[in-house]
Amino acid sequence: RHRFVWNDPKVHVVEYSEMPAALATATDADTGKLTYDCANVALHYYSFDFLAKCCDPDGEVQKALTYHVARKKIPRLSDDDATTTTPESPNGVKLEAFIFDALQFAGDSVAFLRGVREDDFAPVKNAEGTGKDSPDTARKLVSGQHVRWIEKHGGSVVYNMDDAGWEIAPAVSYAGEGLEEIVKKKGAFPFMAYRDNLEPDLEEARRKRTAGAVAAEDARMAKK
Repeated sequence: RHRFVWNDPKVHVVEYSEMPAALATATDADTGKLTYDCANVALHYYSFDFLAKCCDPDGEVQKALTYHVARKKIPRLSDDDATTTTPESPNGVKLEAFIFDALQFAGDSVAFLRGVREDDFAPVKNAEGTGKDSPDTARKLVSGQHVRWIEKHGGSVVYNMDDAGWEIAPAVSYAGEGLEEIVKKKGAFPFMAYRDNLEPDLEEARRKRTAGAVAAEDARMAKK
């Protein structure tokens, strides 16, 4: 993943392909955690004024930006121009620029919201079944999060490895809140039957989700 770093003393995002493996896997001697552990999940908020400054063709940003080199497997035409084939190894170079390259020009107005990976990051970049950053791995991560919500309130989930996963209806709980009474009533949950188990409680859950409860949850998430 891309990593946030501070240099000179600007904020930069280092493209994962440009980060030496030794640095990407380096750990802190005291904590055992990654030294560069601030990954960029590509959720950025910029002001329109700042973006206009970045897009000015005669401005400092456009003059100072450099391209990232990406080596790609580029499909090529067959000898008869009838079909295309994709090589097994990179055969071309692509020059890329990213929205996060502009962060270094934002001065001291850059702020970060740090979250917990297993709760906040379930990317989908690859096809189903590839085993990494795909729809099935994202569903598994969401399912795991929702199971933790149930278990946090003293409930349990009966697993079945053939099931697609567990999901709590958003109308019941947006971020794990308001589940105490439902868990107390149900206790144990079949792994993929939230409709059968929670549907009778939907209206009650909706009534309990007052504006105050939503505001409190938003405040809690903002502190993460």
